[in-house]
Formats: sequence, C-alpha cells, structure tokens
Amino acid sequence: MSDHSKNIDKSIKELKNLAKILVPYNYPICTLSLQDDDLLIFKTRMFIVDGYSLIAHYQRCDYGKYYLDLLQLYGDYSTYLPLPVICKFAKKFLGNKELSLIETYKENRKIYCWTVYLDKQEIVISNPHKDQGDWKHGFYDDMKYFYVPPNKVFFI
Repeated sequence: MSDHSKNIDKSIKELKNLAKILVPYNYPICTLSLQDDDLLIFKTRMFIVDGYSLIAHYQRCDYGKYYLDLLQLYGDYSTYLPLPVICKFAKKFLGNKELSLIETYKENRKIYCWTVYLDKQEIVISNPHKDQGDWKHGFYDDMKYFYVPPNKVFFI
C-alpha cells in the first residue's frame, strides 16, 4: 500500500472521529447556520484521487432513531468530477451498502452529496425515506446506489 493511500485512510478516520464529536453541533440538533460555518474547518479535507483534487465535507447528523452520514464532494479546480472518481471515494469513505447520491450545483460547481443511514449501533440500514422520493437506481462497477436527479432536488 502506498503512503498516499495510507494518508487517505488516516484522514478519513480522523474526519469520522471528529464527526462523532461534532454531532451535537449539527443539524437537526443544532440549527445555527453561523455555528456550522465556524465548524467547517473540522469537517473538510482536500484529497487527491486518481489525479483529481477534490474537497470532501463530512458530517454525521443524529435523527433520534438513526444517524445520517453525509459526504459532500466537489472539485477543487474543476467544475465537475468523473463518476469513477466520486464512486471510488464514496465507497472508500462510506462503504458499499445502501448509499444514496444527490447532485446539485452551487457557485458553478457540481456538488455530489452521498448519504448513508446507520442505526444507533452504527450498522448500515436502508434509507427510511426511499419510498417517499423520486429515486432511481444508479450503478457503477459493483456499486448500486439510489440516485435523485438534479431537477428533482429543491433546496431552500
């Protein structure tokens, strides 16, 4: 294993540990958006994956009965990232079970929002909302994920 791969694994572990500590400061427990901006430095890292510089923002949200782990990815220097890059990184970060992907745009960049739901023992569970939306199945290599097209996403 290369040093680069070990560094990625170490950074992922650090982000996941910090996410657990920061749960009380995340939505829906805390709704102060200014505080969220102050904590971004603890939730964000830059990674090089297959030659692409990407920014990863990771957080865990506590919804009482389950956790929602959210991984947002976007290109550091590029408007969009290739599907193999985002799938490879999402799989490494969140695993390969019950993933969901929502794509949106912000400041002329494509943002890839990967989510996975966990029970309180941190075991992956099925998306409790998948029957409520216009989800499609996406496939890449051995990954199967739920996908919401950008025209179906409406953020306020």
